[in-house]
Formats: sequence, C-alpha cells, structure tokens
Amino acid sequence: MPPCLTVNNLPGSTNNKEAILIFAGRALDGQTRPLPGTLANYLEGQNATPADLIFEHRAGVATTINDRVVVVSP
Repeated sequence: MPPCLTVNNLPGSTNNKEAILIFAGRALDGQTRPLPGTLANYLEGQNATPADLIFEHRAGVATTINDRVVVVSP
C-alpha cells in the first residue's frame, strides 16, 4: 500500500488521508505573489513542501497560515 498523506490540525486521525485538495488563502502580510510564482508564494507551512506528504489545515485566526485543506478520501 502506498504511503498516506498526513493532514495536521483536523479532528480525528491525521495520517490516513488518500486524497486532499489544498486551497491557498489571500496573501498574508508581507507575502508577495510574483508571476510566475512558486508554490511557496501561495502556500504556507507544511503545505509549501508537498514532497514529505505532510500538510496542515488553518486552525484559528489566519496569521501565519491561511490555507484550507479538504479531505476527499477518507
């Protein structure tokens, strides 16, 4: 079985996700979004480094991360 995705800051088990969608929020203070941009210009925290299969959902007030993660399966 291939490795599963981990999504932090969600209720329940965090390390059993098979498919997720990540939505970038608006630019945070001090963040620039030049074109062409890199992933790090749009996503913050764990979401900016997808190769490790660890992601994080925004929890609370969006000050350092405002990305939203939606789990598609399971």
